[in-house]
Amino acid sequence: MTGVLNVTGSPVSPPSGGGGGGGPSSGPTSTNGFTDYLIPLIVAAVLVIGGAAFYAWLKRKRSVNQAQH
Repeated sequence: MTGVLNVTGSPVSPPSGGGGGGGPSSGPTSTNGFTDYLIPLIVAAVLVIGGAAFYAWLKRKRSVNQAQH
């Protein structure tokens, strides 16, 4: 199996300083403030929607019970 690889562009010099492994990073980092509030915002939205649904269910259940008596 043969192939040709042409690389063009200016050469890139390695960073100065001590050697060291180029291991994987610790993971993605937040670059804006929105991602810091994303999970609490989702939790709050779920609680509000769930609370509203529970209130509507409870109100409907009470009206059905009152209609039966």
